[in-house]
Amino acid sequence: MYIKVEPSTIALVTQKGKMTTRDRIISAAKEEFYSMGYDAARMRSISERAEINKGLLHYYFKTKEALMVEVFQETFQDFFRSIAAATDHDQDVFEMVASVVELYMEHMIKNPSLPYFIINEMNRDPERHFKRMKKAAVQPPFAPMMQMIEKVKSNGGIRKDVDPEQFMINLISMTLFPFIAKNMLTYMHGMSDKDYNEFLKNRTQEITHTLIASLKA
Repeated sequence: MYIKVEPSTIALVTQKGKMTTRDRIISAAKEEFYSMGYDAARMRSISERAEINKGLLHYYFKTKEALMVEVFQETFQDFFRSIAAATDHDQDVFEMVASVVELYMEHMIKNPSLPYFIINEMNRDPERHFKRMKKAAVQPPFAPMMQMIEKVKSNGGIRKDVDPEQFMINLISMTLFPFIAKNMLTYMHGMSDKDYNEFLKNRTQEITHTLIASLKA
């Protein structure tokens, strides 16, 4: 049921407990944007997914673009902060790699449609996409990790011919590919959903081992 109070404290009560209207909107918007893409997504569909009327949706978010920016913040801010914390220069470089891979895989498992959505949006309108990322104040924290790799390389702790940029591309592509290519992978290997989820768990360890091996002298 719905509890009618002042707009700033409107809350939707579900059988699973209390969830604020804003949280319900963000969750519904993620479903709509990820499944339809930004251009095809509709505010009416988001309000229906959130089980609120369209007027209330527009009270919280005046435009679809404003809602999209908020979704970006919700999706990336905490994740990128975790990545930034994992690239602390005081820790061992191999531990850093393991931590970042685990964080990436965990985030993608929770948001399996995200990689495909982001790639589609970047390809459709890269200028708009990067303006949106900038407005949402979510910038990928890759620079500190590349700086750490360069520093360890100069100290002789890893192979001297390691290219930090190439390493980061390997890390990102290896973690994102299993989600982008899910349909192909499950078809090729005859995987059930259970098999695929088990594959992802094993994939985390495999990526970590492969990346660390590429660094060792």
